[in-house]
Amino acid sequence: MWINGANLCIGCMNPLDDRGECSFCHFQQDKYQPIPRCLLPGTVLAERYVLGRVLGEGNFGITYMGWDPVLDCRVAIKEYYPSDFVSRDVIRGTDKNVYVYGKQGKEEYQENLNKFLNEARCLTRFNHLDGIVSVRDFFYENETAYIVMEYIHGVSVKEYIRQHGPMEGNRVLQLMKPVLETLDKIHKTGVIHRDISPDNILFSDKDELVLIDFGSARVRNMEMTKSMTVVFKRGFSPEEQYRAKGRQGAWSDVYAICATMYFMLTANIPEDAIERMIGAPMKSLVEMPEVGLRTRQKQALMKGISIRAQDRYDTLGNLMAELYEEKPEPSRQYGGERSAAGRKWLRIVVAGGIVLFFLVGCFFWSRPFHGETYLSVPSVSPRAVQTASPVTASPSPVRYEMISCVGLTKKKAQSVLAELNSSGLAVKWEKDYSDHVRKGHIIRQSIKAGTFWSGNEKKTLVLTLSRGPKPVIVPDVKGIHLEKAKSRLGKKDLKCKIVWENSSIGEGVVIRQSRKAGDKVKKGQA
Repeated sequence: MWINGANLCIGCMNPLDDRGECSFCHFQQDKYQPIPRCLLPGTVLAERYVLGRVLGEGNFGITYMGWDPVLDCRVAIKEYYPSDFVSRDVIRGTDKNVYVYGKQGKEEYQENLNKFLNEARCLTRFNHLDGIVSVRDFFYENETAYIVMEYIHGVSVKEYIRQHGPMEGNRVLQLMKPVLETLDKIHKTGVIHRDISPDNILFSDKDELVLIDFGSARVRNMEMTKSMTVVFKRGFSPEEQYRAKGRQGAWSDVYAICATMYFMLTANIPEDAIERMIGAPMKSLVEMPEVGLRTRQKQALMKGISIRAQDRYDTLGNLMAELYEEKPEPSRQYGGERSAAGRKWLRIVVAGGIVLFFLVGCFFWSRPFHGETYLSVPSVSPRAVQTASPVTASPSPVRYEMISCVGLTKKKAQSVLAELNSSGLAVKWEKDYSDHVRKGHIIRQSIKAGTFWSGNEKKTLVLTLSRGPKPVIVPDVKGIHLEKAKSRLGKKDLKCKIVWENSSIGEGVVIRQSRKAGDKVKKGQA
């Protein structure tokens, strides 16, 4: 596909070689056959954006690979296309407009179309925040609307877990925190996502998680009386999203986020909410010692996946307070603020407690003092447990529990391990390369989280820090033919950019390379 004089791959928008093949994603241009309702590669939108292949389809739209010739960069373009309401002329394939079924459907379609763009405008306010895809442009065309977004090159959480298995607890918390914080801020503007799942969270090139696809998002109806389009994804959607008039809010996204984190920790899709309502069991994280989280954190995630909305956290802020042991924010409660009656009862209970405390105090103060000695009860570290024994017996040895340090920095790990200083634990540090854990963060630990040992034992904990991705040594490709040079670079996970120059050496032979043979570079460099 030619754009501004360059022949680009419709799969990844990188330059094609002389044979019309892509050495980057190896997408086969000539065999691409999109579904007829999708726009064809080369279609130009807003007199600017050029479409490539289809990246995916959802309940409300089609997402395309795109190229922005003005900024000379890749973009993702989402077309509003609710397949239950609209169609396209698929016989001739030349008409880009969408057509709505029936008059009644047209009114609902137009209302949802306006919401689609209003929510895109709302999301542009959060482009500076981490954890979500940024919106660059939005416009009407072809009787529908389009959102132009930053293109995230990476693998979905779903695919990552399928390839690598469950993730360490602290690693999940570390990766998800920016997503949770940003989504909490979006919730406070009244927008809910409604389609959070491992499919819609991607690992970026920076080894960070990015939440995508706000096509199902809706501004929360404060009255909660109007019907909303039913959107659900089995295993990750709460029961209220199965009902047209289900009361949806931040608590709905809380369910989906916690279900997604459950999947990341276990590699198992949670039981569907509707099936759980009729008695289908789901194993609790608390029953899984292999999940390297504290009991409080496991309980927090399970509360977030409660079937009834009233039993979940009403905001992501309150969920984060439990997961990251922060101060909780004031509760908004399911479906709205605390009622006046609730506040009245709270005042009555507090007043009654004060009176009762005063009466009990007077009772004990009036009793004669017989010389008893009252000792304060010392606080016990949650990771150091000592069994009570008779005064005459020697104290039982303290038992310690190992915590998960995976994903933490060295400084943070030293801080959380400080409470185990007297446990006979020695810490040894090592380093190793990792493609998935950021440099300076812990890749693995020698003692599994949840392991107990006695204070009388001597333990050595080996923590391995990431050096980042292992560098690649640049091969010498001077003097060999282009195709052989590309093959040699490809085996080293290196890309290439080809520049042609006149030379007395035979055509197609490499005469110069930008990086010297033997140089150490990152994987994927050109």
